[in-house]
Amino acid sequence: MALYFDVELDLRGLSSVECVQRVMAALGELHDGQVLRVVADDPESLAGFRALDEQTAHELLRRLRTEEGDFLFYIEKR
Repeated sequence: MALYFDVELDLRGLSSVECVQRVMAALGELHDGQVLRVVADDPESLAGFRALDEQTAHELLRRLRTEEGDFLFYIEKR
């Protein structure tokens, strides 16, 4: 099942901290209700995006792992 998103951010090769920083900047450019799809490969990014979900108004809609081992995060700006 394909998930809808407005903007994609490829953060493969970056640390979890860098990923969260770039996601926050990207969310700042979006309008409320838009969805950001993030592609990351750092296993620690899962904890970073969980914290983002818990500590901000933005909502982590879905997280997936691809067959290639990448992580996909769908985050709605609120």
